Amino acid sequence: MKLQLAEYAHIAEIVGAFAVVISLIYVGAQVNNSDSASTVRAASANDVNVALQSWYLEIGTDQQTSKLFYEALTS
Repeated sequence: MKLQLAEYAHIAEIVGAFAVVISLIYVGAQVNNSDSASTVRAASANDVNVALQSWYLEIGTDQQTSKLFYEALTS
C-alpha cells in the first residue's frame, strides 16, 4: 500500500497538532512552576528604590528643600 502525498500531509498535520498540544502543556507547567511571588517582590523592591532615588535627588538638587530637611533633622 503506497500512500499518496495528501495522505502524508494529513499524517504530518496530525503529528504537528500533537506536538503543539504537548508544547503548550510544557509551557503551562513551566509558567505554573515559576515563582511569580518572587517576581512581584523584586518589582516592588525596584519601585521602592526608584522612589527613594528620586526623593534623594530632589533633596540634593533643591537648596530650599535641603535646608528645610536639615532643619527638620536637627530640631
